[in-house]
Amino acid sequence: MGFRLGKQSKVLGSSGYSTGVERIAASVAVTTARSIQGELKLGLSAGYDRGVARRYDSDMYHHAFNSVQALSGLDDYFDYSWR
Repeated sequence: MGFRLGKQSKVLGSSGYSTGVERIAASVAVTTARSIQGELKLGLSAGYDRGVARRYDSDMYHHAFNSVQALSGLDDYFDYSWR
C-alpha cells in the first residue's frame, strides 16, 4: 500500500500477523527521488520495520531445505526471532 506525497515522494506501508510468535508485524517507509542534471536521479528512503527476522544466515544451508523441514513439522534451522 502506498500514497503519493507530491510528484516524486511516496509513503509505503505494510502489516501482517505472525502466527508463530502471535504478534502483529508492520513496516512504514518514506521515499523520494529527485532529478539532478537531467538523467541523474538521487533517491532517499527512510523506514522502520517491526517483525520476525532470522538470527543468522547460512551460505551452506539453502532456504528451500528449511521450508520443507519446517512444513514437515521439524525444527527451524534459521531460528527466527522477534525484532
